[in-house]
Amino acid sequence: MPEKDLVLSRDKILLGDSIEFTFKGIEDTLLKKVEIKYSDEVVASSEAQFTFTPNKDGEYEAMLYLKSPDSVNEYDEVISKSLTYINIQQ
Repeated sequence: MPEKDLVLSRDKILLGDSIEFTFKGIEDTLLKKVEIKYSDEVVASSEAQFTFTPNKDGEYEAMLYLKSPDSVNEYDEVISKSLTYINIQQ
């Protein structure tokens, strides 16, 4: 089985750029939730692959939560990725 991963189209984003989040090696049967956090606050979330455009410069964290449909756990696995938004017009 391929390694499970949350794939980011890039890890550094400039003003006006968007980032795409896709899944790799993840079974369709797993329940998925992606959260984008800025300063420990959730600023976006989705249960599917999606595109996100940051509105503040700094460090963001993308969290992918995976859960088996028959699991009693809140989630079974977490994959985390960091990304940086750079506002070059400051």
